Amino acid sequence: MRRFFRTCTYLSVIVAALALGSASAAPEPRTRLILISVDGLLPTTYTSSAGSPVLRRFAARGAWASAVRGVWPTNTKPSHTSLITGVQPGVHGVVNNFPVDPAHDANSPFGWYARDVKVPTLVSAAKAAGLSTAVVMWPVSVGLGADYLVPTFNWQHPSDGNLMRALSTPHLIDEFERDGGVPYEWPPTDAQRIDLAAFLLRAHQPDLLLLYVGTLDAFEHTYGTDAPMTAAALRDIDRLLERFLAVVATQPYPGDTYVAVVSDHGYIDVTDAVGPNTLFRREGLIDTDERGVVQAWRAVSRGTGGSSLVYVEDASDAALVARVRTLLDTFAGEDRAGIDRVLERDELVAAGADPDAAFGLAMRPGYSLIEDTDRLYGRPYIKAMHGYPPTHREMDASFILAGPGLAGRGNIGTVRMTQIAPTLARLLGISLSPAADLPIEAIGR
Repeated sequence: MRRFFRTCTYLSVIVAALALGSASAAPEPRTRLILISVDGLLPTTYTSSAGSPVLRRFAARGAWASAVRGVWPTNTKPSHTSLITGVQPGVHGVVNNFPVDPAHDANSPFGWYARDVKVPTLVSAAKAAGLSTAVVMWPVSVGLGADYLVPTFNWQHPSDGNLMRALSTPHLIDEFERDGGVPYEWPPTDAQRIDLAAFLLRAHQPDLLLLYVGTLDAFEHTYGTDAPMTAAALRDIDRLLERFLAVVATQPYPGDTYVAVVSDHGYIDVTDAVGPNTLFRREGLIDTDERGVVQAWRAVSRGTGGSSLVYVEDASDAALVARVRTLLDTFAGEDRAGIDRVLERDELVAAGADPDAAFGLAMRPGYSLIEDTDRLYGRPYIKAMHGYPPTHREMDASFILAGPGLAGRGNIGTVRMTQIAPTLARLLGISLSPAADLPIEAIGR
């Protein structure tokens, strides 16, 4: 794809624009915030990797976290909702990537709807303050209420592109297609998402823009974090970000512009798969039909990767709860199960996880939970996984922020994921939930 300038020229323009803001005057000071999420982006990509020079140079000219401590579970939808609310999953309500639904009846539409979020978001707070907003494919964004919205959802079929148009701001995708002369593909590539975000900046100049790109995550799952294919995907994203940042730098805005790059989690390579629901089925706590489809359950493990939340159908049944706890303790005593800890409900609540869960399972590195009801042990379906408790350093996510007053700020150390939204809200001059975390002290306004 065509570039406008050489890399060094791009970055000098970007830095100048971010440091000085727009030269045009405005009656009142304004701030524009662009929040870019790269699913699965590791902190090493901007601290030490040779495969992402644009990110490294961008970080060197702003403030960056050596590590972002995530939320429980370290999965995409809970993390992205915490990134725009400043609270833990147990508070904002998006407690996992999928619901407690052993029969998989609701998996397709789950996690689409912004109305499931119980607290204000950066988007709703910005709208309340009279700022214009745009969202491109952010997780849990159907109905998010942005002025310009193209949401994401769990696509199942090529015809779902029609559903995407129906759920987006009316005629917005048509407008983008006319501007660029190319169709918006389904499912959209990272390049098209970035081109759409660039179009929104040029055509509508929103005060707040959220952009999500997800291909790197898919490569990390499929090939592992150190595979050549994963490294190639990172290089592609780095080049796309270069192109997008050049557009940011050349678009006029009557005030300051800040750009943040974040991610949701890290990865651990996995070698063993463990299925607690097979144990529950064998113990008569899950019933399946002849095809293995769950028909009824008294206890179920919900989660994949490095942790799960265990639910008991009737939490008031003390005998059932005690039985499940005994089963989990016995199972955890088997070395092959790979279980590091069985957590009680009060421990999950303290960790910010779903308060409706009865227990939690935290796995040892290399072990990945699956939800099969006919496979207690086996090989994992993928090479690398997240979902482990955020206390594992391999789960650390990313945060870079560039803009006025931040030139060369450098390493701000380790921050909590729930501190990012309050920090960005302070830059915008908007307010989030009283339950939100504190802003990052090293980044003031």
